[in-house]
Amino acid sequence: MLRTPHDRASSLRGTPGRIRQSLSLPSLVMRLGVRHFLSNISFPLTPSHTGLNAFSGPINRFWDSAAPGRWQTEQFRFHRTLAKLGTPLVNDPLFECSVMPEHGHKEDAVKVHLVYRGLRVKGFSNRNLIAELLIDGKLLRRDKVTVDNGGRFFWLFINRPALAQFPTDCELQVRLEDTETATLIEKSRFSLRIPHGTGEIFQTLREQGPIDKKGNLPVSPVELLQRQQAMLSLYETIGKTFQDLFGKPLFLMYGTLLGLHRDRDFIPGDDDFDVGFVSEHCDPAAVKQEAKEMILRLAREGFTITLNRKGKPFRIHDGSDNPDLHLDACPVWYQEDRVWANPYGCFPLSLDAFRTVETCTLRGTEVQIPTGTEAFLQAYYGKNWRTPDPDYTLSRPLTESMKRNFLAICLKPSEVNHTRMLLECERRKGKPVGRIHSKAIQSLYPLGEYEALCAWD
Repeated sequence: MLRTPHDRASSLRGTPGRIRQSLSLPSLVMRLGVRHFLSNISFPLTPSHTGLNAFSGPINRFWDSAAPGRWQTEQFRFHRTLAKLGTPLVNDPLFECSVMPEHGHKEDAVKVHLVYRGLRVKGFSNRNLIAELLIDGKLLRRDKVTVDNGGRFFWLFINRPALAQFPTDCELQVRLEDTETATLIEKSRFSLRIPHGTGEIFQTLREQGPIDKKGNLPVSPVELLQRQQAMLSLYETIGKTFQDLFGKPLFLMYGTLLGLHRDRDFIPGDDDFDVGFVSEHCDPAAVKQEAKEMILRLAREGFTITLNRKGKPFRIHDGSDNPDLHLDACPVWYQEDRVWANPYGCFPLSLDAFRTVETCTLRGTEVQIPTGTEAFLQAYYGKNWRTPDPDYTLSRPLTESMKRNFLAICLKPSEVNHTRMLLECERRKGKPVGRIHSKAIQSLYPLGEYEALCAWD
């Protein structure tokens, strides 16, 4: 039966105030309902979409201004609100979960919320901390929080797969300890209700250790070794293709480079593989244009390319069904007397430190590293980079101009859609091409499809 506006308004009277307030605003429809409609439009818009092509400009402008970093968050809120009203459009086990602070909790200290990727712990500190999360008294994760002058917010996540192993009813404890004085400065408790929880988390913690810094379940040593070997094999394949296509070496960067140069192996527990390439352009717009062309050419070779919520170039997959098996690639360029790479990589180095490479061996596989490796590692990780620190967390202040510069190399959703359109045209001609995915506009639902394409980090 079709419900009138009066009927819908009446059904809100018994709902909690925050839900009723958000649903009674037309902005809910404009901000979320319109996006829900747009998410069901087949992207990218191709010449066969004759009816939609007339609206492709406004649609792309809408996504460029509204989508990056927020789409899945707002989808989750929208559908969770509908589920609370008894009119769900999708199935999501998190809709039945709840978090309640225990008696005496200070609201402005630490906050815990259910979010689209699982559970989020948010806090603010003006001092360096060790943050611990415990589930029914058992250590779940431990992180170092390094702050700048004036303090900073910090976020700790427990992603959906880990949350699904929680007991149905349990207590989450958040402990914050001052690293300098070793004194406990905050201890908060929250009651969790996870109806779909299996209770397996305690066995996982006992056998494999705490969840990782991204909020994912730990992997066994055997699984980690297999993943690392698979990433080495992927690097071998993509590195050769990269050199053939672009005449540029694909060299190790960040943690992968640190592990090889310092320990002659992966950093213990490292399940990422970081690589970089030199761009000879000196402005972000040109660097982005080069990256777009690379993305299209790599996809034409059958690789799958993924961009994060900000559109940062780019992850390379081999086209398998495992989203965790990939290389994290980033451009390295010279601008304003500094080398730029990654949102935290802006150093007074010469690009020559990356232009030339040398060949090393990592677990029997030949890999390439920049000749200026030591200068880069010291600039990026600090003077103590040779000393392993299991609790290390990168924290470096960014000026507004640096943030703008890094965002300028990120692809907007409309640019991703245009690149995907070009690729789809070739696919329709029968060519065996890969795919291009953007987390910025990937629908959260169905959950299985999102997880297969994007994972939860």
